[in-house]
This record gives sequence, C-alpha cells and structure tokens, in this order.
Amino acid sequence: MKHLIYLSLFMIICAKSYAQLSVSGQVRPRAEFYNGNNSGLSTEDNKPGFAIMQRTRLQLAFSNENVIVHFTPQYINFWGQYAETSTQGAVSIYEAWAGYKFSEKFTLQFGRQPISYGDQRFLGALDWAASGRAHDAFVGKWKTDKVSLDGGVTWNQVGFTNDINTFNNTGAASVKSLQYLWLSAGKEDFSYAGMVANVVTETDPGIYYAYTTIGVMPKVELSDNFSLSASGYFQFGKFKGTKLGGSLFSIEGTYKAGKMPLTAGADIVSGDKEDTQGKNETWKQQFGTNHKFYGYMDFFYVGEQPSMGLNDFYVKTSFATGKKSKLITHLHYFTANQSFTDEISDTGVSASGYLGTELDLIYNLNISEELNFKLGYSQLFASENFELYKNGSSETINNWAWLQLNLNTSFLKSSK
Repeated sequence: MKHLIYLSLFMIICAKSYAQLSVSGQVRPRAEFYNGNNSGLSTEDNKPGFAIMQRTRLQLAFSNENVIVHFTPQYINFWGQYAETSTQGAVSIYEAWAGYKFSEKFTLQFGRQPISYGDQRFLGALDWAASGRAHDAFVGKWKTDKVSLDGGVTWNQVGFTNDINTFNNTGAASVKSLQYLWLSAGKEDFSYAGMVANVVTETDPGIYYAYTTIGVMPKVELSDNFSLSASGYFQFGKFKGTKLGGSLFSIEGTYKAGKMPLTAGADIVSGDKEDTQGKNETWKQQFGTNHKFYGYMDFFYVGEQPSMGLNDFYVKTSFATGKKSKLITHLHYFTANQSFTDEISDTGVSASGYLGTELDLIYNLNISEELNFKLGYSQLFASENFELYKNGSSETINNWAWLQLNLNTSFLKSSK
C-alpha cells in the first residue's frame, strides 16, 4: 500500500511539470441483503445474509501531444473483513496502461486496461462488480469520422517457465489468450457494429482448446420516438473432439414518447441439444457484463454457462419521481431454451418450458454531480422447473435488496 502511494505521488509531481493531468477518486460502498440470488434458490434451512462491500479508487490520467498514461489503484474490502488494527488489505491495480498516438487516426494502448464495447454483452468492463474487469493487452485503435476499428491481443503467463505450453490459471487470468477485432460505423439513424473474437483457454496443464465468436449488432432509428436494435452471435470451435456451436440472438425496441420510455425485447440463448451427437451448442459468454442482462439477481450466466440455455422475454421502463430521481422497472419472463437431461426428467417434474418471472426495481437519485444514491429490490417467482436448474425450493421466498452510494470527485485538473 505504501509503495502505491509513493508511486502515485511521483506520477502526479512528474505529470504536473509537462503534461495535462487529472486526478479523480471514487468511493462506492454497497450494502446487500441476499435471500436466494446468484448461487442458488433459497431453502427452508438457509438464512438470509447481509454484507457491505466497498470499492475505493484513485484515478490518475495524464497526457501530452503523443502519450496517454492511466494508473488506477483500488482498495476492495467487505466491511469488517480486516481487524481494526490490521495492516493488510485487498489493494490491487485496475488500470496501468500507456498509449502512444502514432497519428490522428491511430493509437496503440498497452498494459492493464478495461476492454469494453457496445452494450458490453460479450466484452465488458464489469463495473457492477467491485473489482471491475481489466486485461493485460495490446489494443490498437484506428478511427475516422465515420468508422472505428479496434484490435486487441492478450498473452497470459504465470512467471517464467521452461515450458511455453504450460499456463496454470489458478488464481490468474481465466484464459491463455484473447484476440479480437471490433468494427463500428454508421450514421445517426442507422449504425452497426461487428466483432470477431478468438479465445484460447487451458483445460488441463498444457492442453488447450480455442473457440471463435462472431457477432453483428445493427441499430436503426425508425423515428424520433422509436428505435430498434438487434444482435446475432455465433460460436464455433472444438473441445476434446466435440464441436462447439453456441449462438445468441436478441432484439429490442424502445419507444421514447412521453415521460415513460418503454423497452421490450427478447434474448434467445442456445443450450446443448440432446439429439446432436458430437456437438455442444452451449453459449459461452465469458467476458460480458452479464449483470446487465437476464435479471439483476444474477441466476444466469454469472460465473457459469448453463447447458440448457435460456429464453428471456422482458419489458423495461422508468419514470421520474422528482427533478433528480427516477424509478427503474424491469420484468423478465424466463423459459428454458433446451430440455434438461432425461435422467432429471425422470423425477416427474416438467423438464422444459417456463422457469420463472423476476421483477427488478431501482430507485435512482442524483444528490449532486458528485454523489449518487441507488436503492434496489428484486423478487423471483420461481417455477418447479427452476428447482432443476438451481438447487433449492421454488416454494420459498427468493429476493434481494441493495443500497449503494457512489461518490465520484475530481481532485485536480491541470494542463501545460
């Protein structure tokens, strides 16, 4: 911790002498009451829990004509995780990267940095999580007035080793390598993005497999009040002799007239088909900000890849409750994309179809330009089918409530 403070002060002193400099900070505690979310349904035996987790960041950014440098240390902890007299702490580095502007159109960034594009469905910074998500990567950015093209590559290794093929990812990066291209273009009334990403991951020590994902994401403004967006993703690869063939399709329409914008949409996420031998259609969503989709209680695609897939039909809206506040409402209707295995079906419970309905409510208040307050509540109305998907009982209450304060402030902003 002491070394990070000295390094931060050194960067501030050096940057003030020759570069544009900004120093900002964030303090974000979030209190959560959890009674069936993420890890599984609640049961008659389990007891609800309550915890407070906090993220504290110091964000340093400076630049001159050709160079950009970002350095963001962060401290993450549960309240009470460390003794009052403790000298320990979960200090880490979220950002530590530099960028060089080769021209007005092309910049190369290298170092630890967030990789986030579009709606963050496939490549996201995961800001909801206290840690966020960042990659050690080279990222090239080429941009004109109408088109932008980014390309990135990572290569992960835990220390020096005599065997280049060995990568022990226990407690380290989740994959051996990620390579991607992201293209975005269009006009105000019609825009689109396309991506291709290849992931190389380790299954056993020194044994790897790769899968590739391609995606297309168009958006059209049909009128001043109505917009329509869609996305389609396809995956292919091979894992221990089994072909991979996951897919995801989504469509969403938003009507903005009046004070209550209304959004309706559907996500169709593939699951493994039982009647296809030698092929696995399970969709892999490894680097997305998955908390944004499939309900805020995080039953789906957070820390796992459900083999039966998912169909999510949803309606979202919000309305002002004051000059600086609003109430956000999401309603999700979940069904299974594929049937469960025959062995589970023999339990006598219908093994496909309706899983449950989730209601998400968020009260958002901007107290000032620096301080934001959010209060959230979610309720899952699970069906018996959901019991086959998650351990627990659909007859018990499954809910989740949270309160978050988010303070973002700028300490210093100067230019030379």
